[in-house]
Amino acid sequence: MRQSSKTAVVDLATPTEPLGATTASGHSRRSVVLRLTAWLANLYLIAFAGDALLSCADDALRALAGEHPALHMARTFVGLALLLASMLMPLLLLFVPHLPKLVFLPPIAFTLFFLFGTRFVPFSIAWLSVVQALVAAGSFLILRARTGAWLLAPARLPRKRYLVARTMLATMVTVVALPLMASAVVVLGLVAALERETAGWLDLTASGIDVRESVLTKDGRTVVLTAMMHYGEEDFYRTLLDGLPARSLVLAEGITDRGKRLSAFPSALKIAKMFGLTQQPGLGGATRPRAAGAAPSHPGESRPPTTGSGTHPDVVRADIDAAEFSDTTIAVLHDLAGLYGGDAMTESLRRLVARTRTGDDLAVFKREVIDMRNANLLATFDDRAEAYTTIMIPWGALHMPGLEAGLLERGYRVDTQRQRAVVRFGTIAGWLTGRG
Repeated sequence: MRQSSKTAVVDLATPTEPLGATTASGHSRRSVVLRLTAWLANLYLIAFAGDALLSCADDALRALAGEHPALHMARTFVGLALLLASMLMPLLLLFVPHLPKLVFLPPIAFTLFFLFGTRFVPFSIAWLSVVQALVAAGSFLILRARTGAWLLAPARLPRKRYLVARTMLATMVTVVALPLMASAVVVLGLVAALERETAGWLDLTASGIDVRESVLTKDGRTVVLTAMMHYGEEDFYRTLLDGLPARSLVLAEGITDRGKRLSAFPSALKIAKMFGLTQQPGLGGATRPRAAGAAPSHPGESRPPTTGSGTHPDVVRADIDAAEFSDTTIAVLHDLAGLYGGDAMTESLRRLVARTRTGDDLAVFKREVIDMRNANLLATFDDRAEAYTTIMIPWGALHMPGLEAGLLERGYRVDTQRQRAVVRFGTIAGWLTGRG
């Protein structure tokens, strides 16, 4: 009786132990911050698994009965929230070393790959929902194997020493890495948007950025459309200039500014040099004659041209003057100029973001900077093409879908196409690490 009474006293005392004491399971209670962190981490895993299930259901229904709007909207909403969370989770893992990184790195990597790397997969992206479900199952299985539970329990998280030193190191890493990560996301997002707007004339690959070159023919005449970028590899531009056929017509891009409306627009050379690239050169050097006996180096020179003058191409500027732009377009151009590193970079970015909310200013900008200039180039083409057998059009990639459509309307047909590397990630990496 005495022994039984003593045992009862011990059992009743256990639940009333002070905070931080050992619990009945043998684990000590943890701080409010760690409990909140574990809750957020669990929410991320559940959201990732939920997004996988929604994606599988949406893809299956779409294949069987067409798109289900409500399900697709739910998938989009959860996917966007998961994308934002995947950007923040690395910081949570960095500042809270108690979390098991092996559990969370696969979902983070998958989400970021889905955003930027789907173009590289050799199968239909519809199967990625199945892959996501497998990744989610794997994370839960790893968590179960390491902690004995399907979700994180704060009391079961390991204790870490030197938390102050770890926090200071995490802060320093964040200060360095966060701007680089943000810049990479912005650049990749911009390139992806350009790829979409150019209908594939600009292509982001695993090794860099490629641009398309398309050869169109009609009645013995050859037109070569070459997509361009403001900055790229030096050998890309050198090969382009050296490969311009003799006695061909080159319709050059380049807005004139006789009224000095764009006098403050800076050069792209500064940004190009930051990454070990070069600015797109003018075509003045294209008038140099090619060395005697040099073999044709351009697909547009499949046969000797029979018209034109001299031993070099005839370069004709086929662009417009800034005086033809509206005040709205000039304002957008000045905002873009501010992003090249001027003192008002933040203010320029704020104005550009504000313009995107309605889209009206950007619609005017696109109509004048793309469509109006394309119309001027095609009018110049109609005036001059008759006297040449080879016409070269090296213009910006955004112009190419419209220019190709205009030539197809004139009876030209696409003969051959090829991709040319304008930027290599290896060049940028070598320059930034001092190997360039």
